[in-house]
Amino acid sequence: MSDAEEEVLLLSLLYFRCKKRRKRRQRIWIHPIIEEREKKGQFRNLFAELKNHEDKFFNFTRMSTSSFEELLNIIKENLKKNDTIMRKCISPEEKLVITLRFLASGCSLTDI
Repeated sequence: MSDAEEEVLLLSLLYFRCKKRRKRRQRIWIHPIIEEREKKGQFRNLFAELKNHEDKFFNFTRMSTSSFEELLNIIKENLKKNDTIMRKCISPEEKLVITLRFLASGCSLTDI
């Protein structure tokens, strides 16, 4: 085998080895379940209904709807983030509901 053939063989082996390494599993930026949060999420489906029923809303958040709105108006600017090209941010209202639900239930965030 000549030096040129050996060099071509080594380069082709190196090429295929590098190509094989690139075939790693593609990472997901946003999980499909989270992507459908706008349509199927608990906040979108349940929260609007809870606002219509004061007693259920109080049981869910341990706060009246008027107190919730007042607190939201106070802290809204601190909770507000900007949407990016990659994903939508979580609204201040949703962040507050998650926090109140966490504090009201005493469960971990995975349980909520």
